[in-house]
Amino acid sequence: MSRAKRRSRSEWEKIVREYLEGSESVGAFARRKEVNEGTFRTWLGRLGVSARGRTSSERPVEFLSVTTSGPAAPRPAGQGEAIEVAYAGITLRFPVGTAPEYLGAVFLELRAAC
Repeated sequence: MSRAKRRSRSEWEKIVREYLEGSESVGAFARRKEVNEGTFRTWLGRLGVSARGRTSSERPVEFLSVTTSGPAAPRPAGQGEAIEVAYAGITLRFPVGTAPEYLGAVFLELRAAC
């Protein structure tokens, strides 16, 4: 099995610019460019780019209003600020500042898999 090509940040920026110039879904673009869709979505998030509100299956990303009550739970030592998403017994943590579109896409994929 061959290893995936490791790309630099500037290469990913070029790939993302090409994606933004087109009208393909994330999945279709990733397949055409022969890049891993998950890795591509990660780079969209890192570069602060919206995935045009779509997942690979073309479902719109929707967010629910979230209300918190009481003080935040203490974090274990050494952990920074994070967004935590729990669903169906699975908990995912993302750094604060992660693109909302990326969080939505990950949640939809998680929901579809459960």
